[in-house]
Amino acid sequence: MKKATKTNAATAPSRALKPKASEPAPIEEWVARLKPDQQALFAAVRSVVAQQVPGAALLIKWGHPIWDSGGPFVLFKPASNHVTLGFWHGPDLPDPDGLLEGEGGSVRHVKLRRVDDLQKFPIQQWIGSAVALNAEVGDASKRK
Repeated sequence: MKKATKTNAATAPSRALKPKASEPAPIEEWVARLKPDQQALFAAVRSVVAQQVPGAALLIKWGHPIWDSGGPFVLFKPASNHVTLGFWHGPDLPDPDGLLEGEGGSVRHVKLRRVDDLQKFPIQQWIGSAVALNAEVGDASKRK
């Protein structure tokens, strides 16, 4: 039987390695690989989300950035000629003009080609509604 030993916190390996201050964070590495117009779109979406949901987590999940607050609520997925901006709880979001695309069970999306496209859609309303639905009915990525 192996003898249990105490580990000194100062010498124990970190379970969650954090990048050094001089190293770019994983999200910044991901963004750096985007085309310039997609980088501009990402910066604009990031700003809108930060204003709308200041405590939201931004992480890479399923191969692209998502914002999470009680569950994912927005995704940013680049394609060759556009960016897909997706919203969880999509079927339940207010969309009287039918602007949201998709038929999946939990996500609807719009396609953006330039920063000005953000003005064509009620992005802030959809973000607020998706976050509220996460709080009310739970994480849409885990519902069946």
